[in-house]
Amino acid sequence: MNEQRRIHVKRLVAHPLNSNVMCDELFGKLKERINETGNYPPVIVRRIEKRDGSIGKLDVAGQCYEILDGHHRVRAIRELDERFVECVVWDVDDEEALQLLATLNRLSGEDDVSKRARLVRELASRMDGDGIRERLARILPEDREGIGKLLVVAEERVKMRRPRVESDLPVAVHFFLKNTDKKKLEARLKEVGGTREEALMRLCEISSRSVLDA
Repeated sequence: MNEQRRIHVKRLVAHPLNSNVMCDELFGKLKERINETGNYPPVIVRRIEKRDGSIGKLDVAGQCYEILDGHHRVRAIRELDERFVECVVWDVDDEEALQLLATLNRLSGEDDVSKRARLVRELASRMDGDGIRERLARILPEDREGIGKLLVVAEERVKMRRPRVESDLPVAVHFFLKNTDKKKLEARLKEVGGTREEALMRLCEISSRSVLDA
């Protein structure tokens, strides 16, 4: 049975085979976020004993817990001089612990860029003042340039969703010509260049100018 509880940082020990590494920049953001808000996902741990059957080696009495997910959160909390960590205790054996250690940090999937862009845009819209990109870069994994790119993507999607006014909508134009006249028109359109529609509009402009100059 899993249970959630607050555990003293001295009773939390890192799994020796933890392979998840976070760069200094991201760790700094994680630490700053926890310091500012006090919020973080609970750390996943399990009760452990040393192989000889004694309680894990700690300088405090009582049960110790091995971290399965949340090593960086615990490190940040320690560096912030906090005493207790919000944890979920899972009842798993050594083999299950290794499987969890190998998968917990690899099952998060990948961000959908368009959805990520909308999320960042929504965060930006809730911020007042200058330096919004810099402020977002302090709390999100992306740097200032990455934030800018996401905001551009979000803005382009908004433009794409904007309804077109009736005057911008294309309409069909039909007219009939003799075969010889049709050939003349097609030859002239080819001389003007572009699509048939663009060439026709250029011919109209040329004809209008000719009438005004006459």
